[in-house]
Amino acid sequence: MQRRDTVKNVLRVFLALVIVLGIFNIGILIYKENIEKVEYSSVQLDNFIEVNGYKINYKTYGDANSTDLPTIFLHGFNAAANNEWNHIAPYLDASKFYVFIDLPGLGLSERLTDDEKPTMDWQTNMLQKIFAELVPDKQVNLVTVSYSTTQGMLYLKEHADKINKFVAISPLFFNQGGGSFSALGNVPLGIGSGFTFLAMGGGFIGNFLYALGCEQANDFCPTQADIDTRNYNASIIGTTKTFEQYNQYFEEQELEDILRVNSDKITVIVGENDGYVTDISEQLNNLGVNQIYLIKNSGHVPHLSKSAQVAQLINNIYSNI
Repeated sequence: MQRRDTVKNVLRVFLALVIVLGIFNIGILIYKENIEKVEYSSVQLDNFIEVNGYKINYKTYGDANSTDLPTIFLHGFNAAANNEWNHIAPYLDASKFYVFIDLPGLGLSERLTDDEKPTMDWQTNMLQKIFAELVPDKQVNLVTVSYSTTQGMLYLKEHADKINKFVAISPLFFNQGGGSFSALGNVPLGIGSGFTFLAMGGGFIGNFLYALGCEQANDFCPTQADIDTRNYNASIIGTTKTFEQYNQYFEEQELEDILRVNSDKITVIVGENDGYVTDISEQLNNLGVNQIYLIKNSGHVPHLSKSAQVAQLINNIYSNI
């Protein structure tokens, strides 16, 4: 009798979990259908190139006729895409030339097809082709932030001769896994997909998560323009799916050798309150990377919370070439 009651209780719990999971997934599906409703074919692009069948959106700033080396900016893993550089651009040296790219499938770049497998090799290959289209036969300076640092480092490994100086903001050199977001995104039974959409998608939940920085002393608080731009990018059909594809094919990379071989090219900028990037100074110094700048009263997004200060650092780094 006791065993039978135990079995019944287990079945009740299991049934309850199935019901809760079903309600969660249905709710997410309905919410998503009301958010992701913009067909990519209706998206207006001012500047784009086509690489491997995908439209890649980009924008430029500064003097296109500058004789200085161009600087390419790669954004982090977020729906804002290259718009996260909007705050830093006005403080950059306008006599130089800058290109801000939306990574494949993100921002206003064309969403990945359902069968695409964006492995790290695929991403490196795409970067090589994007750079070749935008700045053919030119050496460039590169600025990355957070997630895109890994992509930039893999490009540097294969094309070191193409990179003059590499500025890595809040780099995930030694902890690339994406933290709790990545872990939640890989939960099966549709839960991970739901969490991915809630974190990266539009709507009031995405806005709440995006604005959490306002609650952190001295960190970034998005403007309404930031929120509106992010919401529009997130409303393009296929946004959540693209984030899931990137998350699914992410592979932890061993970057120490790349850092050691290219230490003279690399400068690191990090916020003192960054929860993702702990004190990496000693590790980097051991690899020969000695150009490390700590931004006080800032977290994981110093280029947003302390835009003028970070821009001035970049100006100084590239004016001393």
